[in-house]
Formats: sequence, structure tokens, C-alpha cells
Amino acid sequence: MTTPSQIRARLIANDFIVLPVVGKAPVIERWQERTSTSQEDLYIWGKTFPNAKSTGVQSTHTPFLDADIRDEAASDAVIALVHEQFGDLGKIIVRYGRRPKCAIPFRLADGAEAFDKIKVSLIAPDGSTGQAIEFLARGQQCVVHGLHVDTREPYAWVGGSLGNTRRADLPPIDKARAQALIEEAADLLVAKHGYTRATPAASAPCDGKAEAGNGADASAQLTINVLAGHELHDSLCSLAAKLIMSGMAAGVVVNHLRSLMDHSQAPQDKRWKDRYREIPKLVDSAVRLQRKKSKQEQDAPIPETDGARVLNDALTYQKRFVRYPSEHAAVAHTLWIAHTHMMDAWESTPRLAFLSAEPTSGKTRSLEISEPMVPNAVSTVNASAAYLFRKAGSDEGQPTVSFDEIDTIFGPKAKEHEDIRGFINAGHRRGATYGRCVMHGSNATTEDTPVYAAVAVAGLGWLPDTLLARSIIIRMRRRLRTERVEPYRRRDHAPQAKEIGRRLAGWASTVIEVAKGMRPEMPAGVEDRAADCWEPLLVVADLAGSQWPKLAREAAVAFVVAGQNKPPASLYLRCLGDTRTVCWKNLTAVAQSRPKGLPTRRMLEDMYALDDAPWGAFNKGEAYTSSQLSECLSVYGVESDYLRPHPSQPHLKARGYKLRDLADAWRRYLPPLCLGPNSVAAVAGVAREALDQFFEWVEEPEEAEESDPPVTGATPATPYSGTERERELPEKLDAKRVRELVRWWYTRTKQLREELSLAQVEDQAKKELREVLAEQVQESAIDTEIGRVVKAANKAKANKAKKSARAKSCP
Repeated sequence: MTTPSQIRARLIANDFIVLPVVGKAPVIERWQERTSTSQEDLYIWGKTFPNAKSTGVQSTHTPFLDADIRDEAASDAVIALVHEQFGDLGKIIVRYGRRPKCAIPFRLADGAEAFDKIKVSLIAPDGSTGQAIEFLARGQQCVVHGLHVDTREPYAWVGGSLGNTRRADLPPIDKARAQALIEEAADLLVAKHGYTRATPAASAPCDGKAEAGNGADASAQLTINVLAGHELHDSLCSLAAKLIMSGMAAGVVVNHLRSLMDHSQAPQDKRWKDRYREIPKLVDSAVRLQRKKSKQEQDAPIPETDGARVLNDALTYQKRFVRYPSEHAAVAHTLWIAHTHMMDAWESTPRLAFLSAEPTSGKTRSLEISEPMVPNAVSTVNASAAYLFRKAGSDEGQPTVSFDEIDTIFGPKAKEHEDIRGFINAGHRRGATYGRCVMHGSNATTEDTPVYAAVAVAGLGWLPDTLLARSIIIRMRRRLRTERVEPYRRRDHAPQAKEIGRRLAGWASTVIEVAKGMRPEMPAGVEDRAADCWEPLLVVADLAGSQWPKLAREAAVAFVVAGQNKPPASLYLRCLGDTRTVCWKNLTAVAQSRPKGLPTRRMLEDMYALDDAPWGAFNKGEAYTSSQLSECLSVYGVESDYLRPHPSQPHLKARGYKLRDLADAWRRYLPPLCLGPNSVAAVAGVAREALDQFFEWVEEPEEAEESDPPVTGATPATPYSGTERERELPEKLDAKRVRELVRWWYTRTKQLREELSLAQVEDQAKKELREVLAEQVQESAIDTEIGRVVKAANKAKANKAKKSARAKSCP
């Protein structure tokens, strides 16, 4: 007995694209996109889909003429017509399922483009509908081997079969000849066999099929077909879809169809019972179809030609519910939302990150108001990596992922989420895929899942460097009591955002082709990865016109400048920065040394004395050592050497670091040194030569008159009058807030222990806590409240330890 795998192997050898089928439906995903079938596929299908006994052939390159008519003479006339016109061009073979219905395979002519289905619906002489003559073509398939779903009899072939016929031996066809053949066959059936053409009407699809007619007449004819026992599966399918679309409840439809089947003239054999049992499934399919159609209508783009107007409306909507740290942040958020509607135009997409030091700073709200305005929104807090990969590679289109509480992914337990880290990091670039090895039984295959998708995240603290460089960071701040925003109610306000999103989609559809060819002019200072991040947003702004190009470039510059002031990415970078500070403070001694540089001992002593520097008690209370400094600087290619630090005593040597080597590392890894005009003016002689030759520096303005505060990383508190502020802020925290800060302290110190030594953890945590309390209590009370929080945290920790000890001592 020939197995399905053997049949499929024969078809592959004859150059056909085969598919495993159950009933009439392929069981594999994306079968419409297949361009070949391998022996390895057959092995996997045999293990994975043992119940898929039938075999189909994809009809993109092997179109099938499908004569779906029930009159034997008419069917024979169509076959004769094909023999007459194509018999000299190739081998004519005919497949029968339920006679006299038949299908005749062709091959797509060399050089011809694949074409879509061509169909003419017909009404039989007895008035029955549901008959047609059509070409199954691109995105379809035809079952060529197995048991027919209704008759339960094997498919039969006349004149040969695809198993013993090469595709190259079939008659060639293209779209024009296929259309002509369909029209001539339809005219033949009308002229000599009593058929009439059905009036063009949209059909009701069900499980990938389509049936004729809409409205009361079509429903009545489908009812007649069911009662007469004609085409039970197709008629029930189409009738279920029509009744659901008319508004009838699903349960009522099931009962109605069962009643029709009870009164059908069809014999109540196995075929009838199978159709009766599948009625609930057909109705469920119709319900899903209705929901899909309704969602498509709700999400359909609204025509819009004025990009500036719709961006203005989006910006106004967002500012109703979110207090941004600056106008630049609001502009960046709006442009990011708009760019998600043109994902096919970009080489890379920036991640948008809403970060803050404390909860209740507007991060989650920023994501919530974005979701209705972006396409295919996927909102998640704890989604699995597999879910995100499947979403990014699904047929629904590229998702826009909103990931809240991202600090749970990049915090102390980050190793548990390496796959999700990989998804967020890799998916910023078009064409990026995520490879996996997939097991099918004992057989391993590789799988590449596309991960290119727009991602917005929100969380506490900071992000890893690899993600920071690909992100637009908006450092959110908790609102002052005097700052008000409109309360957000999703059921009331989301529809307004949805309409704006549909308008953005409508406008994007008119400019996306132009966007693909645009290369925006970057403002000074926006380069490398920052340019990659801002390119899509600047293109959107340039396409919108009006004030948006100016707003976008101002925002880009502000974000890039603010990003340069973010906290050091590592202690090594902090150490490198402090060596520059020390050399600046000892510039004269550095310039007089031969070669120019600073001895290690003096460098360390001055580093210990720097304000807020950890070096004096770095090693559990002990100072940072010369070997540790050497290890740090060697990472940047700086090695110690002998110097002669005293020109008057050239015989005296000391190990230290040459200014030339240090300066190279400073230029590569640190932003320019900011120096006041008075400081620079005081430098002269050899010291000034060393400053100009080895230090990259910029002059600080004496006084900034009126400007917006910088955004993101180092966003300062809004200027205020000390007297007014003291009156607004309380003298002490309430008990609830102390408990919240105790939890924050416990979590933050746990995170810092992963990054810093134990001696540094408490100092860094207190520093961050001081910044938080500056917005919550009067300045004179900050030290007292820090003590309260730390004391309460230590007490809570001690109590937890006691409970743990008691639990262990109990049997």
C-alpha cells in the first residue's frame, strides 16, 4: 500500500509543491507562501501530522481549472473544450472528486506572472446555485490524492495523474488565456446546457471558501440546497455566515441549521451525520469571521492628507493625560507613534523608553494613551519570549509592543529573561531574525523568526547600554501637586485616540512610498546610533511639514545632549572621568612632568578627595589601589610608565600615566569637559598648551537666561522659589510613604549589590533617595527622613531574618 509520504515524494520529483491536507484544508502554516517542498518536510509532516492522509498541490505555479458543476454533460463539454484548445500544448489529465465535478491542472507559462483566482458563478437549469467554473491560482491549492470529504471515496484521475506526469508536461497557461478559457467555457454552458450567469455579488467566505449571493434570495437558495441535500457542507457554511452577518445569535443559528438538516431529503447516512455534527464548528467559524470583519472595519484607515494637522491633534490628545518633562519629550512621543504606521519605510526603528526613579510618574499612562494610536498594539507586562516571537512573525502584521515594568526584565533576575532581552535588542533592525533549533520527534530543524517590530517600554531606573544606545529615553518625573492633568478613562478616551490612529494610518498610506526614499538632514551633534534612532522621526516630521521639522530637530538635539549627561555606564567609565578631573586640577604639574603626565600616587590621593567619589572606601572601607586603577585604565588601552615629575630633579622617577595616552581615551569615551570662562582664562604657559593639545573642552555659558530644562537623563527639578516651595512641601513623610520607600530601598540596594561593592551600595542608594525626597519634603527635613527610611528598612530586614531563623528551627 502506497503511503502519503511516498505519494508526496513522487509529486516533489515531478516539480510540484505539495501540502499535507486534512479534509480539504492544509494543516501547515503559511502554505500559501511556499516555493518548494523538501524530503525533510515530508519526514517532519509524517511525524507531526499523522492524520493528514490527503495531499494537496499549491496552485500558484500549477493553476487548476475547477469545473464545480453537477451536470455530467456540461462537465464533459468543458473537458472537451480544454482538449480542443490545449491538447497540442501539453498533457491533459482530469481529476474527479464527486463526479461529475472535475479539476484539470495546468502549469504557469514561462515568464508569466502568477495570477489570482478567476471565477464565474453559474445558476443551473433547475435554478440551483452554488455552481461555478473557476481557476484555482495564487494562494490556493487543490487536493490531488486521498479521500473526498463528502463521498469518502478516493480521488480518481483520467488520462494519467500528477504522480506520473511532470509539471513541465502540462499545458502552459497565463492570466489572459485563463480568463479567455473561463469566459468561453461559461458561454458554452449558457448557450448549450441551459446555465445562466449569476449576477456579481460578494460571497460569504467560510474556512477559506466562497459561495455565491447575498441577501434574502441567496439565503433562500442556500436553504433550498440544504433541504434538497445538495452541497451540504458548502451550503451550510455559507448559510451560517449569512445568518451570523445578519445579526442572528450563534445559538439560534445552530438550532436553525439543525432543523433544516432534520427536514433535508438527503439520506441520513454517515455523510449526513458528519455534516450535522460540524454545524457548531461552522457557526463558530462564521462568528470569528464576523469579528474579524468588524475589527477590520473599526481599524480601517481614515483618509487624511494633512500630516501636520493630525500630528497636532495627536500631540494635544497626549498632553491632556500626561505631564511630560519637557515639550521635546511630547514631540518625540508623537513622532514615534506616527512612525509605527510606516514600518516598511525604515531600516531601523528606535525603542521608546519611559523611565523614572519612582513609581507613579506617568510611565504606564504614556503607554496606555499610545496603544489605541498605533497599529497591531500588543500590551504586555510578563509575556513569554515565545509569545513575542510568534506575534512578530504572525500574518497579522508587525506588532507594536508596549512593555511595562521593563525593570523586571533588566533587573537582578535578568538571566531568566535572556530571550526577551534578545527580542528587544535584535528587533530594532529591518530583516532581523531570531534563530531557534526546533525538534520534530527525533529530527532537528532550524527556524528563523522575524523580530523587526516597534517597541515602547516603561520602568524604573535605567536600561542596559546596548538598549540605551538604540532608544529615545524620556525621564519621567512625578507631578507636583500644582500640576494637573485630565483623568484618563479608557472607555471614554480610547475611541478618541483610535480615531487619531486611523487618521495617522490614512495619512501614512499616502506618503509611505515617498518616505522610503527620504534621507533627512541631521542637526549638528546627532550622529551614529543617535542618527539611526532619529532618522524615522525626522522623516515623519519633514513629510508633515509646517512647524514639525523644526520641532523634531530641536527635540533630537535636546535628547542627544541630555543623553551625554546620563549616569556613568560603569565604574570603569567613572574612574576614567575622574582621572581627567584630577589631571585638570593638577594641570601645571601634569604639563611640567616629562613626559607630560601624573604619578599614580598623586592621582589616587586626589581621586580619594573628590566629592561623592567612591574611591576612598572602595574595598569594604579600604581605598582604591594602584593595581585596581591599572586594571581599569588598561581596559581603555592606557598603561602605566615611568615619569620624571620634577623638572628640577630629573634623576627622580615615579610610575604614573602619560597624558597622551589618557587624552586618547578621554576623547573616545567621555563627553567634552565643561569649563567656566574664568577657569580657562587663569591657565597660561605650558599648562595652557597642555590644555589645548590634550583636553577636549567646551566653555560653559556664564548664565542661561530662559530655556527649557533638558530632557531625559539629567533632567533637573523645575526652578522654584524657596519660600513658596517650603510652604508647599510637608516637614515629614507620612507612614504610608515611608513604607513605600522602605520597599524601594530594599529593591534598589539589592540591584546595586549586583553592580557595586558593599561599601558603595548604601552611599549610592542614599544619594538617589535624597533626589527623590527633594520633591517630597522640605529641604531642612531631608536628612532626617533619609534616616527614618534607612532605619525602618534595616528593622524590616532584621525582622525578616528572625522569622527565617525561627522557621528553620521549627521541625
